[in-house]
Amino acid sequence: MKKLPLVAVILSLGWTLDTVAQVEADGSILVANWDPNEIVFAADSRQASPHSYQDVRCKIAAFDDKVIFGATGRRTNPVTPNSSWDIYAAAPKQFARINHEGTKKRIAEILASAWGNEVKNKFQGYGETALAGLENNKIAGALFADFEPDGSLLIAHETINYERSAHGVIITAKTEIIPPTPGSHTIGKGEIVDEITGGKTRLQKIWQERVNASFDRIAEEAIAAVDLTIENLPKTKVDSRSIPFSEVGPPTAAVRLRRDLGIDWPRIGTCKTEQKPKSKTKPKKIPATGQHSH
Repeated sequence: MKKLPLVAVILSLGWTLDTVAQVEADGSILVANWDPNEIVFAADSRQASPHSYQDVRCKIAAFDDKVIFGATGRRTNPVTPNSSWDIYAAAPKQFARINHEGTKKRIAEILASAWGNEVKNKFQGYGETALAGLENNKIAGALFADFEPDGSLLIAHETINYERSAHGVIITAKTEIIPPTPGSHTIGKGEIVDEITGGKTRLQKIWQERVNASFDRIAEEAIAAVDLTIENLPKTKVDSRSIPFSEVGPPTAAVRLRRDLGIDWPRIGTCKTEQKPKSKTKPKKIPATGQHSH
């Protein structure tokens, strides 16, 4: 997923968003937002096919208070959609292996590469039929994040693409390390986020109002971007009753990793976790200032 040149600063909020739009049959929106002490992944819950959908898919996860993960794109082979394997099941399996080996450093990067290789190999085995409906040579993408032993934030972005050649379909996996300077990154259906970052639009105003009203700024910046995508993405698909629907859907789920504090869930959504969602109440709200830049 190549980066688009758009990196905009929104008024005094100082929020910048690096958007990577991906056209895919299954649809998804994943927004990451972070500062030096915490990182939040927020995602929608829709699992869509050409003529139906279910709002049941958890697209983010946390592993042992060490790593958070989120993915978008083609979930599995559409010919066998009920298969036990998909891009979301691959991540905890690879983490268990890496954790068992005692890996302590660069876990997010190692996990991203391991996940990417598994997804690449699966789709290479599926062949041409698994690519039906995909555009721009994109299959899937994922974000992984951890805090290193020295306290620094590590964010890895894995992309799974395909190319057609005279010898058939070639699937590739690529790992990119995102700079840890405070910022945001989006993969998936980024059209609405583009509008939010594009200037003084109606959606930018709504997003800003939601963020300003929140006691949890880092989380709300990501959650509000996903919420607004769910509410406003065009309905480009039609179900069996000829009713239009969007490729993304509610509820929004959000998971956070904090340096030295581990995991919490600002929004559980459809995700199965024993942890309670984070309280929306804090002792004191910190007002927005022009110095908050990410």
